[in-house]
Amino acid sequence: MPAEIAGTLVAVVVATLIWHSSKNRVLAAYIGSMSETFGFYTAIIIKDVCMMRKELKAEGKLFTPKAYLVICRNLLVDFGPSELLDSLAIRPFLMYFFPQIIGNYEVGVLIGKVLSDIFFFIPVAISYELRQKVKERRKADERAR
Repeated sequence: MPAEIAGTLVAVVVATLIWHSSKNRVLAAYIGSMSETFGFYTAIIIKDVCMMRKELKAEGKLFTPKAYLVICRNLLVDFGPSELLDSLAIRPFLMYFFPQIIGNYEVGVLIGKVLSDIFFFIPVAISYELRQKVKERRKADERAR
């Protein structure tokens, strides 16, 4: 939830600033979309780093550069395919389209952002669940050895 809040705030604020300064809806939609991505993943990376540090400390292990690579790999597996389609097409389109339909720029951007989240999170949920099953299978295999 913190990642969604951060992404939403950044998207609406940046898209609004770009729109009011340039009057270019396409530019505002794309930069707002990229900004949402930045805010979203910044919050997720901070959370994941904190969680992994805590887990490793409990196991008596150090947090090494390899841990960052594991976090990045997990983000790519969980979000990568969905992120490409979302960032390049769906989110900018909806953040461009809805302000024109609604008539209020900020509300339209927010609605477009929320609707694009639905398209984004369906494949993300599937990827996450598949990765969790693989993780559980590996743990079961390790215990069996």
